[in-house]
Amino acid sequence: MVLAHMGPMDPRAYVRIAAILRHQIADGTLQPGERTPSLTRLSQEHGHARLTSSKALRTLEGEGLVTRIPCLGYHVRHS
Repeated sequence: MVLAHMGPMDPRAYVRIAAILRHQIADGTLQPGERTPSLTRLSQEHGHARLTSSKALRTLEGEGLVTRIPCLGYHVRHS
C-alpha cells in the first residue's frame, strides 16, 4: 500500500488537509486566483499545528495547484 495516494484516509495530517484542499480546487469551491484559507484557519478547522497546515500547502505548491505570494498567502493557480 502506498500511503502518499491515500488522501483523506492517510494517517499523516498534512496529506489529509492537502487532499481536502485539492478536492475544493477540483470541484470549484476554491477558484483560480482565490486565496486559500490561512494557516491559522486551517489549523483551527482541522485541529493541527500551523506547521502541519503549512506542509499541506507546500505540498499543493509542489504539485502546481497553488502559489505562495509573500505576505499575501497562498492562492489557487490558474490552469
